[in-house]
Amino acid sequence: MMPIQERLQEMQTLAMAKTRTARGQLGEHLTGLLQSQDAPPTEMEWELIAQIYELIVRDVETVVRSKFAEELARRLDAPRHLIVILGNDEIEIARPVLTRSTVLLDEDLIDIVTNRTTDHRSAVAIRARLSDAVSASIVDTGDVKALTTLLRNHTADISDKSFLKIADLCASTTDLHEPLVNRQDTPWPAIEKVVSLVSEALLVSISAKWSMSIDDLTEIAEKARDASLQEMSQRRRAHKPPAPPPDTESADGPAGRLEQQIINALRNGDVTTAQRLVEHWSQLPGAAVRTILLEDDPTLLATLYKAKGADPLTFSRTVAVLKGENFELDRTKFKEVLSLYRDLDARQAMRTVMHWRKSPRALLQKVKRSAAAASSQAS
Repeated sequence: MMPIQERLQEMQTLAMAKTRTARGQLGEHLTGLLQSQDAPPTEMEWELIAQIYELIVRDVETVVRSKFAEELARRLDAPRHLIVILGNDEIEIARPVLTRSTVLLDEDLIDIVTNRTTDHRSAVAIRARLSDAVSASIVDTGDVKALTTLLRNHTADISDKSFLKIADLCASTTDLHEPLVNRQDTPWPAIEKVVSLVSEALLVSISAKWSMSIDDLTEIAEKARDASLQEMSQRRRAHKPPAPPPDTESADGPAGRLEQQIINALRNGDVTTAQRLVEHWSQLPGAAVRTILLEDDPTLLATLYKAKGADPLTFSRTVAVLKGENFELDRTKFKEVLSLYRDLDARQAMRTVMHWRKSPRALLQKVKRSAAAASSQAS
């Protein structure tokens, strides 16, 4: 049998040829050569292998490159720079290297997480005994698919700081709720952040894991909502909302109207007073009112205002004040909220609000279902 170095030198000569077909076939020969050798390649032989691969990589079919990556992923002596090349290739080639190769360093993995695709990040997230530095780089991308994979990898080391960042993301997606709550090493501060967001089934899991009653958890959830309202109030004081269009000024009606008092309180940053006014006006409990005020989708607020017979412009201005600095009341958005309000059926709105009064939890469940549906559509 021809010595491996001579075979590699012969293959290198072929690789430098201009025939694309011949160069493409070399990929399979290269993998076969590695699999047929009893002794591992020397450093010089590895250098030749890397040179050949770099010469032919553009002419080698995906399936051949994938076999080559599979072979190198299991080798402890594979050259790091060649493994890095494979790890940055398209995901079909990169996956075995990203999930299994021990040659890759944390800095290599962090670079791939930062600069490659969701599939690459998810492949890295599968790795056994992932360091907290690499986990943190995945968390910093905010990639929900990769984060879900990371949370389900119970050998991954995740810092408390990263857990808190993941908990913050739970407000915008339900996909992270279950893996975060059911992970054994999730710290309490992260759980506390999501108590007001998760489903009843997950509340039961939290109750069992942390030996806390559902009533205690519900109280924590209420405090979390209060904190959110307080934060909203502080933002109102720091940033005045934009003035409404000139042609809506006449919509205020008498200054003493309760709806206008609600708008004035929100505009002045006094969310607590606004909440109290809404409670009095709607006869809804505080938890339900907080949910309505905090919900991004104005449909809940529209339902309440429709049931109470408020005029469309007053509703639209209330939405504008609630959105604050994140909402520019241009004419397009103004028309959108008006259209939403006008499309609601008043009798159905009244029945819905009466149902909320009897069962405030029904309102919270509606919000959770809407968030789950939005998350499903986004994915």
